Amino acid sequence: MSKRRITNKKLTTARELRRKYIIKGVVKRGANPRVRAVGRTARHVLKGLFFVALLAALCCGANIGYHKLFWENPDYSLKDVRYSTDGSLTREMAIAVTGFKEGRNIFGYRLDSGRDALKALPQVESVEVRRYLPNRIEIVVTERKPVAWVTAHVSDDPAKSERSHLLDARGLVFKPKRLLPEYDPLPVIGGVEMGDIVPGKPLAKVEILTALELLHRTNESGEFKILSMDVSKGYCITVTDQKRAQLVFGLDDVESQLRRLAVVQREAALMSQEVKTANLMLVRNIPVTFLTPPDAEPEPVQEAPSVKPKLIGTETKKGTKPAPTNTKKAEKVKDTPKPEGDGMLKRFRA
Repeated sequence: MSKRRITNKKLTTARELRRKYIIKGVVKRGANPRVRAVGRTARHVLKGLFFVALLAALCCGANIGYHKLFWENPDYSLKDVRYSTDGSLTREMAIAVTGFKEGRNIFGYRLDSGRDALKALPQVESVEVRRYLPNRIEIVVTERKPVAWVTAHVSDDPAKSERSHLLDARGLVFKPKRLLPEYDPLPVIGGVEMGDIVPGKPLAKVEILTALELLHRTNESGEFKILSMDVSKGYCITVTDQKRAQLVFGLDDVESQLRRLAVVQREAALMSQEVKTANLMLVRNIPVTFLTPPDAEPEPVQEAPSVKPKLIGTETKKGTKPAPTNTKKAEKVKDTPKPEGDGMLKRFRA
């Protein structure tokens, strides 16, 4: 039989070895658990204070470095404000509204506040404000495109009246800071209540929206040019075109009314006439009046030269005297009526 091989084995663990030297009932000096707990707490507090101080030092250093590099750096002072627009708002007006001033730090401006200040202007439709490091800000303004003037009366001059406003294609009312020459030939929408006009707010009345639709369709087709529109009646629109013709449109189905107008103008052209007035609200039997062309004026009648009648038998030859005539007998013959059956007089009297 083979002998069992003897190996070294650890009979006890470290915990068991420590227990051998523990004497029950004996307390060693310095082993107070309360003191040990206080010591552990003090070590944790010191470690925490150290990390807090280190973090505060890092934050303070970062703040000082940030101010030195950005806020107090002269390279980031605003030196260039670029401005572009497609309307009448000038650069000075835009900078005054936004408050951007050259020389201040570029990070000291809130672009959102400047954008909102410009969009608050009624004539501004959209705004883009961008910051470009180190010292440039760009402002791009898109203004509303006016399509007509709005006045209390059609006869008012919108360019001189302080109560006149401009109207864009969506019906929004605005008053520009500066009037441009291209605003003068715009058509005038008169008869609007001034109490309903609020700058920056749209006019939602049916007659105003119909007038804008009529402007849009006529501008696209180019059939005629509108000079003014009177919406004071409320149920219709009286349009004056470039030929001073008065055209009455209803508030419904503008497209059909324009087709009827095209038929009327075509028939007038065949007759060599110009339309003066037309009521296009009616579908049939449209009342139309025409202008009298200058060539059709009646010419003055010229009187024929008077010819003295010659009596029969008064013709004489040269050197002979005319024979005397009995005037009384001639008058009697002239006054006596002819019988109805003589000549062609009977046919005309019949």
